[in-house]
Amino acid sequence: EGDLEHGFVWAGQVMGLINDVPTVKELLERIVVDAERVLRATGNM
Repeated sequence: EGDLEHGFVWAGQVMGLINDVPTVKELLERIVVDAERVLRATGNM
């Protein structure tokens, strides 16, 4: 509402980093794919 003293000015700074809002299923699938990629890249520590 424009009240800089009582509002959250910093809350909007993250907006530039958000590309989409996935479903929980999509998010979990992405996490699994990323984890598998990291494990392969590190030689399955």
